[in-house]
Order: sequence, then C-alpha cells, then structure tokens
Amino acid sequence: MHNLASTYQNQGQWDEAEKLEVEVMNAAKAKLGSDHPDTLNTMANLALMYCSQGRLDEAESLLSQTVHTMQTIMGTQHPTTVHYKRQLDELQLEVQKKQNILSCHLM
Repeated sequence: MHNLASTYQNQGQWDEAEKLEVEVMNAAKAKLGSDHPDTLNTMANLALMYCSQGRLDEAESLLSQTVHTMQTIMGTQHPTTVHYKRQLDELQLEVQKKQNILSCHLM
C-alpha cells in the first residue's frame, strides 16, 4: 500500500496518498506495535509526505517523535536512525527559516 501511496504522491494526489499512508501506519501500529522498525519507517514516510506538502509543523512533530523512538529502539548509530535524523535536521532548518521570515514580516 505504501507503493500505491507513493504513486499517488508522485501524481500530486495528496489526499489519496495521505489516506493510504495513515492507513498503513495505523495497521503497522496495530499489528507490529508503535516501536517496531517497520512502523517507525511508515511514520517517517508520512512525516516526509507532510513536508512535501509544505505542512512543516506537522512533519517536524511526527518526524521528531519518530527519530526519538528510533534512537531509543535501534540506537543513534543505526543507518535508518542516522538517515531520518538528517532529514529531521534539514526540516528543522526549514521551519526555522519560515519562522524568521514570518517574524521579519511582522516587524
């Protein structure tokens, strides 16, 4: 289902893509548990989809939670943890830039 969600995302069908990603995430949580690496990967995919849509605050919140759990479960040096930590760092820079721009406009 994730592949279908990716296809929808690539076609710009964000609503359909999000529905499927959320469905995949919820199914993974129910069947594997919230701390399972596959569930965490699904959560990270959803966060990155939010980022692609410009929903930076939602993306940052979900990805931050996911990376924290990955660090606890898989360790800080696990390749998947490192990958998504880099993604989170980049996302946080984007959020900071957005906040800086907004504060400049309010002055």
